[in-house]
Amino acid sequence: MMIWIIILLLTIYFALAIKKPVVSLALILFLLPTYQIRFNVFFIPITFLEAMILLLLLATLIRERVNFKNIYFSAPRRWRYLALAWILSASLAVFVAPDKMAALGIWKAYFIEPVIFFFLFLFYSQSEKQRKLFIYSLLGSAFYLSLYAIYQKFIGQGVYSLEAWPDVRVLRVTSLFSYPSALGLYLAPLALLAIGCWQMAKNKIERIFLILTIVFSVLAIIFARSEGALVGLVVGAFCLGIFYSPWRRRTIIIALLAAIVFIGLYLSVLQIKNYLYPKITFNDFSSQVRLGVWRESINMLKDNFVFGAGLAGYQKIMPPYHKINYVEIYLYPHNIFLNFWSELGLLGLIIFLWLIYNFFALARSKISEAKNKNLPYLWRVVIIGAMIVILTHGLVDAPYFKNDLAIIFWLITALNLTV
Repeated sequence: MMIWIIILLLTIYFALAIKKPVVSLALILFLLPTYQIRFNVFFIPITFLEAMILLLLLATLIRERVNFKNIYFSAPRRWRYLALAWILSASLAVFVAPDKMAALGIWKAYFIEPVIFFFLFLFYSQSEKQRKLFIYSLLGSAFYLSLYAIYQKFIGQGVYSLEAWPDVRVLRVTSLFSYPSALGLYLAPLALLAIGCWQMAKNKIERIFLILTIVFSVLAIIFARSEGALVGLVVGAFCLGIFYSPWRRRTIIIALLAAIVFIGLYLSVLQIKNYLYPKITFNDFSSQVRLGVWRESINMLKDNFVFGAGLAGYQKIMPPYHKINYVEIYLYPHNIFLNFWSELGLLGLIIFLWLIYNFFALARSKISEAKNKNLPYLWRVVIIGAMIVILTHGLVDAPYFKNDLAIIFWLITALNLTV
């Protein structure tokens, strides 16, 4: 019965994609969590999210009379080459992977389809009105996910985890995801985008929606106890304030006041001191686990320096290096640089670093251009802040290797090209 409902919904979606492709792309962003709906097409595993992206591509090719060039050339030449290099590194990682079928699934969902989405976004993002529709659709997903997470908190649902301090089991909300950190990884960069949109909102309804999205998202991150997401959001917001000249003085004052309050609490309240000091010095249980995982991953990469573990190969290649017996082998090393090195090899890590370099170089040039021409540049700074959130959180987690997170990464990259 479920498969027939999925077929019906996708048929309706395809008809919408043929007639109103801009709306259908916005629907993809609103329904990013639907990657959790999985089924098979001719024995090939696929998700509802993947099906929407591929159907939109098919509808676009039909509308463009199967002329892929119009879609491909919607991106500047440098970014076309970067996208192709990205796919090339992922393709090479499939060949060295210990499990080729699992690697192909990751290759399709985390690399091919997000890049397809990147080109489709650039193709359909021809005006400020369209970009606004896309961004607000994505923020709409943050709104319902965070609202459900808050509901979970008050009814006592979610998952329980053992905290190092105090020694009790605490509730961590998950919203529609299966684990708490997935919620923080999703919401943190979107909360920063909402801050930028709120500053530029032109009517009261937009402002109310955006302030609720910001508040609900921050509360959901707190209730998920996603400390990496909170740190990433704070760093991103601080960079936003520093990079945006009209906010610079206020940001510095607020940061100084926050530092004074923090130091005061740290010195005067024993419980806070006992909690914060281990976190800052990486002496708490969670930090010690991460340090151990990083050491093990580095040892593995010393023996697999060029090719890493291959796509979806980390868990299979790690057992000889795994010494922390009380912790399972994670899917990834929980560090964005080690993640890409392990999955894509040294070439993939270099391409990722080159992509990030080009991202910030382009953003900086656009900000300089806006200042020289006396144009508003807040949104360009917001996009930098969103990427900083991802990279900061990525120091202790895996902010790319998930269907929705890969789409968000390439969306932010595309926004940097269009504004």
